[in-house]
Amino acid sequence: MTYITSNIFANRKLKKSITFEPQKRKANMCLSIPARIESIEGEMASCSVGEARYNASLAMLDIAELAVGDYVLLHTGFALQKISEEEALETLKLFDEFEAFNEQLDKEEQQTGKRIV
Repeated sequence: MTYITSNIFANRKLKKSITFEPQKRKANMCLSIPARIESIEGEMASCSVGEARYNASLAMLDIAELAVGDYVLLHTGFALQKISEEEALETLKLFDEFEAFNEQLDKEEQQTGKRIV
């Protein structure tokens, strides 16, 4: 696949052709976490996930629609989306189940001396 790019350098427009070969790539996935808004100051919120506290930017949301006690999805310091309390608690419960399963796998690996996953 060939892409044409252009750059401006020293007031000259340079054109450059770059060829990319198709590659097998692993799928990357980002994870957001549900967090409860504990306080709001301007475009920033203090949010909690269990005992942990995070500062989050609310710049991507309509602040007028947010209140203390609401749940949002946090990713890299940004609140991405408001979610219901039910959805937040169900997701946190699933995270707890993943953690318990991971601990079980760790114990099995220690007992057998073999990597399971």
